[in-house]
Amino acid sequence: VGEYWTEMIAAHVPDARHLGTPEHLQRGVRMGKALQLVNVIRDAPVDLAHGRCYVPLDLLREHDLSPDDLVRSPESRRRARPVVEELHALALAHVDAAFPYVMAIPRSQRRLRRIRCPPAGSSARIGPAGSVRKACSIMRMLCSISSIRTR
Repeated sequence: VGEYWTEMIAAHVPDARHLGTPEHLQRGVRMGKALQLVNVIRDAPVDLAHGRCYVPLDLLREHDLSPDDLVRSPESRRRARPVVEELHALALAHVDAAFPYVMAIPRSQRRLRRIRCPPAGSSARIGPAGSVRKACSIMRMLCSISSIRTR
């Protein structure tokens, strides 16, 4: 998602051509991964209730868990807490790596900043200059809230 979006913007927005560099493309990928992980974490309860699990199976297996364990009992959900914490840490690492990319979106491109930064489903809007930081803070806040109840 991040690479494609970045290539499109670099190709079609004259003052954003610098986003087409390998470094920015790589950071764009990190932004896309951060957004995906936020969605996985945030939507986990609803997805699990509908029989879908987007938590990586390898990560669940490392903690002797399966997708079914996440919906079975409070004890299983408590055991899943380290999985959620690992997903949080990974999402935050992607956010941190992507931050220079977000800041490289020209200030003149307010609409692009609105499209790129807020987490999916967020009502946040990015206005002038410094509020890009607010969007990334919102993403960090979402990552800090566990969607899988542990009590």
